[in-house]
Amino acid sequence: MKKPLRHSAERVKRIEQKIAKAPSFFSRHLNQLGLLSPDWNAHRDYVSYNHFFRKPLRIFFGSQSGSSWWQHVRGKGFVASTILEVLSMIPCSPKKPLEILEDGPGKGRFIQTLRRKLIENRVPVKTTAVAIHHIPELERLKESGELDALVVPKSASLGLPGAEFFVPDRPLDAIFSMFGSIHYTLPELRKDHLLKYAHALKPGGIMFAGFDTFTDVKKEPFPDIERSFAKQGFKAKFFNLHFGGRVFPDTILLVQRLPHSRP
Repeated sequence: MKKPLRHSAERVKRIEQKIAKAPSFFSRHLNQLGLLSPDWNAHRDYVSYNHFFRKPLRIFFGSQSGSSWWQHVRGKGFVASTILEVLSMIPCSPKKPLEILEDGPGKGRFIQTLRRKLIENRVPVKTTAVAIHHIPELERLKESGELDALVVPKSASLGLPGAEFFVPDRPLDAIFSMFGSIHYTLPELRKDHLLKYAHALKPGGIMFAGFDTFTDVKKEPFPDIERSFAKQGFKAKFFNLHFGGRVFPDTILLVQRLPHSRP
């Protein structure tokens, strides 16, 4: 059995401690979960993800298009603007396929399509879904070979469900969370939750997140979170999309573990 990644496990422990010390967090956490209708936004797909990430990706990677690492993988002047283009720059092989995780995948349409597109482009890939809804649909994808692994997380110490308590057991090349647990987690837990996932990235690995803050975006400690990422070997940037509501995310976050840093 693989051991949980240490830095990610430490962040999950902090989340559990915060909830245990504040009894109101139990009910608030469960209330947030209750806001997620099983049918809400369940049909998110590859096209819609690309729509929301396209401009942030161009801005995020455009600033490092002159770096020696970027020139090595794609050539000077190239700016990625699609998810497939970004993932195609990450080195992999049949013995070391891309490790991709989606947090809150709905019915799995995105990760199912992404897996197929990567395979069509001869990119070896292993996909994992972390979910608390649509388990029967995701299990069918797994049984048909269109999803490699499914995790239904729960805190062993608190007895609470939620992806905040999931600890990756291996480094990942890409993490997606579009209206996943990063969306519904309590604001007080969001920083630790984000860093939990970020610490699971391999050098050069990328996290794609989209969420509605539920509050005035100015009240979220985004500059503080970006600084925390930078101090720990990551490049991170929040983007406000000005949509809001539950149909569209109002915030996009892109995070990359810098190639020279260590998990």
